[in-house]
Amino acid sequence: MGKTKSPDIRRSTTPAAKSEWARSYGTLIAGQAHVDALDALARDMERTWGVDRLPTLVDADLAGRFHVQRYKTNRAIWEAGDVPALQAECARMTNAWRALDRAARAAGAKPLADLTPSVWEAGLSDGSLLVIAQSTDDASAWVALARGGRRAQVWTLDEVVHMIDGAHFVQQVKRVFDGASVVAAKRRTDPLGGIMADQPLDDPIPF
Repeated sequence: MGKTKSPDIRRSTTPAAKSEWARSYGTLIAGQAHVDALDALARDMERTWGVDRLPTLVDADLAGRFHVQRYKTNRAIWEAGDVPALQAECARMTNAWRALDRAARAAGAKPLADLTPSVWEAGLSDGSLLVIAQSTDDASAWVALARGGRRAQVWTLDEVVHMIDGAHFVQQVKRVFDGASVVAAKRRTDPLGGIMADQPLDDPIPF
Protein backbone atom coordinates (compact mmCIF):
# COMPACT_ATOMS: atom_id res chain seq x y z
CA MET A 1 0.00 0.00 0.00
CA GLY A 2 1.45 3.34 -1.03
CA LYS A 3 2.20 6.08 1.45
CA THR A 4 -0.43 8.80 1.60
CA LYS A 5 1.02 12.25 1.06
CA SER A 6 0.76 14.47 4.11
CA PRO A 7 -0.78 17.91 3.78
CA ASP A 8 1.40 20.99 3.35
CA ILE A 9 2.03 22.32 6.85
CA ARG A 10 1.25 25.88 5.72
CA ARG A 11 -2.33 24.92 4.94
CA SER A 12 -3.09 22.93 8.09
CA THR A 13 -6.36 24.61 8.98
CA THR A 14 -8.41 21.54 9.91
CA PRO A 15 -7.49 18.55 12.07
CA ALA A 16 -6.42 15.23 10.63
CA ALA A 17 -8.25 12.04 11.53
CA LYS A 18 -5.38 10.98 13.82
CA SER A 19 -5.76 14.07 16.01
CA GLU A 20 -7.05 12.77 19.34
CA TRP A 21 -8.55 16.13 20.20
CA ALA A 22 -10.83 15.97 17.14
CA ARG A 23 -12.26 12.49 17.69
CA SER A 24 -15.25 13.40 19.83
CA TYR A 25 -17.72 16.25 19.67
CA GLY A 26 -16.73 17.55 23.09
CA THR A 27 -12.98 17.65 22.47
CA LEU A 28 -13.44 18.93 18.92
CA ILE A 29 -15.49 21.88 20.15
CA ALA A 30 -12.99 22.63 22.92
CA GLY A 31 -9.96 22.33 20.66
CA GLN A 32 -11.48 24.26 17.79
CA ALA A 33 -12.18 27.16 20.15
CA HIS A 34 -8.43 27.60 20.68
CA VAL A 35 -7.74 27.34 16.96
CA ASP A 36 -10.46 29.88 16.15
CA ALA A 37 -9.12 32.35 18.71
CA LEU A 38 -5.64 32.03 17.22
CA ASP A 39 -7.00 32.49 13.68
CA ALA A 40 -8.76 35.67 14.80
CA LEU A 41 -5.52 37.03 16.23
CA ALA A 42 -3.60 36.17 13.03
CA ARG A 43 -6.22 37.95 10.90
CA ASP A 44 -6.04 41.00 13.16
CA MET A 45 -2.24 41.08 12.87
CA GLU A 46 -2.45 40.82 9.09
CA ARG A 47 -5.01 43.62 8.94
CA THR A 48 -2.69 45.75 11.06
CA TRP A 49 0.66 44.95 9.47
CA GLY A 50 -0.17 43.39 6.09
CA VAL A 51 -0.11 39.81 4.87
CA ASP A 52 3.19 38.08 5.79
CA ARG A 53 4.80 41.48 6.44
CA LEU A 54 5.28 41.40 10.21
CA PRO A 55 8.07 38.76 10.31
CA THR A 56 10.06 40.90 7.86
CA LEU A 57 10.03 43.85 10.28
CA VAL A 58 11.91 42.13 13.13
CA ASP A 59 15.38 40.64 13.46
CA ALA A 60 16.13 37.32 11.79
CA ASP A 61 16.42 35.39 15.07
CA LEU A 62 12.96 36.39 16.24
CA ALA A 63 11.46 35.80 12.80
CA GLY A 64 13.02 32.34 12.71
CA ARG A 65 11.62 31.42 16.13
CA PHE A 66 8.22 32.70 15.00
CA HIS A 67 8.25 30.41 11.96
CA VAL A 68 9.37 27.43 14.07
CA GLN A 69 6.43 28.02 16.40
CA ARG A 70 4.10 28.42 13.42
CA TYR A 71 5.23 25.00 12.22
CA LYS A 72 4.72 23.45 15.67
CA THR A 73 1.27 24.97 15.97
CA ASN A 74 0.15 23.83 12.54
CA ARG A 75 1.43 20.35 13.25
CA ALA A 76 -0.38 20.31 16.61
CA ILE A 77 -3.63 21.01 14.80
CA TRP A 78 -3.05 17.80 12.87
CA GLU A 79 -1.41 15.60 15.47
CA ALA A 80 -1.91 16.93 19.02
CA GLY A 81 -2.85 14.09 21.35
CA ASP A 82 -5.37 16.02 23.41
CA VAL A 83 -6.90 19.43 23.96
CA PRO A 84 -4.30 20.61 26.53
CA ALA A 85 -1.46 19.85 24.08
CA LEU A 86 -3.21 21.78 21.34
CA GLN A 87 -4.02 24.61 23.73
CA ALA A 88 -0.35 24.87 24.76
CA GLU A 89 0.84 25.30 21.17
CA CYS A 90 -1.90 27.82 20.39
CA ALA A 91 -0.89 29.80 23.49
CA ARG A 92 2.75 29.79 22.37
CA MET A 93 1.69 30.92 18.90
CA THR A 94 -0.30 33.75 20.46
CA ASN A 95 2.83 34.76 22.39
CA ALA A 96 4.82 34.59 19.15
CA TRP A 97 2.45 36.98 17.35
CA ARG A 98 2.50 39.37 20.32
CA ALA A 99 6.31 39.24 20.46
CA LEU A 100 6.58 40.19 16.79
CA ASP A 101 4.07 43.01 17.23
CA ARG A 102 6.00 44.45 20.19
CA ALA A 103 9.37 44.11 18.46
CA ALA A 104 8.14 45.77 15.27
CA ARG A 105 6.68 48.71 17.18
CA ALA A 106 9.84 49.03 19.30
CA ALA A 107 11.88 49.15 16.10
CA GLY A 108 9.74 52.02 14.80
CA ALA A 109 7.93 50.04 12.09
CA LYS A 110 4.64 51.51 10.92
CA PRO A 111 1.41 49.53 10.55
CA LEU A 112 0.09 49.21 7.02
CA ALA A 113 -2.76 51.69 7.54
CA ASP A 114 -0.30 54.36 8.67
CA LEU A 115 1.76 53.96 5.50
CA THR A 116 -0.88 53.33 2.85
CA PRO A 117 -4.39 53.93 4.21
CA SER A 118 -6.01 53.56 0.78
CA VAL A 119 -4.52 50.16 -0.04
CA TRP A 120 -5.95 46.75 0.85
CA GLU A 121 -4.21 43.36 0.88
CA ALA A 122 -5.43 39.78 0.64
CA GLY A 123 -3.57 36.50 0.28
CA LEU A 124 -3.92 34.46 -2.92
CA SER A 125 -3.81 30.67 -3.10
CA ASP A 126 -0.30 30.64 -4.61
CA GLY A 127 1.13 32.49 -1.61
CA SER A 128 1.31 35.88 -3.30
CA LEU A 129 -0.75 38.97 -2.51
CA LEU A 130 -3.66 40.69 -4.14
CA VAL A 131 -3.23 44.42 -3.55
CA ILE A 132 -6.03 46.86 -4.36
CA ALA A 133 -5.07 50.54 -4.39
CA GLN A 134 -7.46 53.44 -4.69
CA SER A 135 -5.20 55.27 -7.14
CA THR A 136 -1.91 54.95 -9.01
CA ASP A 137 -0.26 57.17 -6.40
CA ASP A 138 -1.52 54.87 -3.64
CA ALA A 139 -0.13 51.85 -5.51
CA SER A 140 3.24 53.56 -5.89
CA ALA A 141 3.28 54.43 -2.19
CA TRP A 142 2.55 50.81 -1.28
CA VAL A 143 5.42 49.56 -3.44
CA ALA A 144 7.82 52.11 -1.98
CA LEU A 145 6.80 51.86 1.67
CA ALA A 146 5.04 48.60 2.42
CA ARG A 147 5.94 45.93 -0.13
CA GLY A 148 9.17 44.78 1.44
CA GLY A 149 9.94 42.26 -1.32
CA ARG A 150 6.59 40.48 -1.06
CA ARG A 151 5.23 38.96 -4.30
CA ALA A 152 2.04 40.68 -5.39
CA GLN A 153 -0.46 41.56 -8.07
CA VAL A 154 -1.07 45.28 -7.65
CA TRP A 155 -4.37 46.62 -8.98
CA THR A 156 -5.81 50.11 -8.93
CA LEU A 157 -9.56 50.66 -8.85
CA ASP A 158 -9.40 52.01 -12.42
CA GLU A 159 -7.75 48.78 -13.56
CA VAL A 160 -10.41 46.73 -11.80
CA VAL A 161 -13.07 48.75 -13.61
CA HIS A 162 -11.37 48.20 -16.98
CA MET A 163 -11.10 44.47 -16.29
CA ILE A 164 -14.75 44.19 -15.33
CA ASP A 165 -15.73 46.24 -18.39
CA GLY A 166 -14.02 43.67 -20.60
CA ALA A 167 -10.36 44.62 -20.87
CA HIS A 168 -9.30 41.09 -19.95
CA PHE A 169 -5.80 41.61 -21.32
CA VAL A 170 -5.11 43.63 -18.17
CA GLN A 171 -5.88 40.58 -16.05
CA GLN A 172 -3.55 38.43 -18.15
CA VAL A 173 -0.72 40.97 -17.83
CA LYS A 174 -1.18 41.01 -14.07
CA ARG A 175 -0.95 37.23 -13.93
CA VAL A 176 2.03 36.89 -16.22
CA PHE A 177 4.02 39.93 -15.10
CA ASP A 178 3.99 40.10 -11.32
CA GLY A 179 3.46 43.69 -10.19
CA ALA A 180 3.49 44.90 -13.79
CA SER A 181 1.55 48.09 -13.17
CA VAL A 182 4.19 49.50 -10.87
CA VAL A 183 7.43 47.53 -10.59
CA ALA A 184 8.79 44.02 -11.15
CA ALA A 185 8.31 41.74 -8.17
CA LYS A 186 10.83 40.00 -6.00
CA ARG A 187 9.77 36.52 -4.95
CA ARG A 188 9.71 35.70 -1.25
CA THR A 189 9.97 32.15 -0.03
CA ASP A 190 7.80 30.98 2.85
CA PRO A 191 10.10 29.31 5.43
CA LEU A 192 7.57 26.50 5.73
CA GLY A 193 7.35 25.92 2.00
CA GLY A 194 7.66 22.25 1.10
CA ILE A 195 7.54 21.03 4.71
CA MET A 196 4.89 18.39 5.13
CA ALA A 197 2.85 17.77 8.27
CA ASP A 198 4.45 14.39 9.02
CA GLN A 199 8.02 15.71 9.07
CA PRO A 200 9.33 16.17 12.64
CA LEU A 201 10.77 19.45 13.84
CA ASP A 202 12.29 18.81 17.25
CA ASP A 203 13.85 22.21 17.95
CA PRO A 204 13.34 23.62 21.46
CA ILE A 205 10.05 25.43 21.98
CA PRO A 206 10.76 29.05 20.97
CA PHE A 207 7.96 30.81 22.86
